[in-house]
Amino acid sequence: VYLFGKKSEKIYAAIAVIFTFLGSCLSNDLVWELTDMFNQLMVLPNAIALIALSGLVVASAKNKDK
Repeated sequence: VYLFGKKSEKIYAAIAVIFTFLGSCLSNDLVWELTDMFNQLMVLPNAIALIALSGLVVASAKNKDK
């Protein structure tokens, strides 16, 4: 709701219900593999943010030494 507004709450709930249903129908190994894959995909935006903010960190570190 904070990021996408009040309308996104219903969409998110529907997606959660769909994935819960699919998770109960699929094999246990496949569900765990998909869980691992989506957890690993979260590295990408974090790595992009770290690279984007690296200049700010270096500048802050230089100002702290003064």
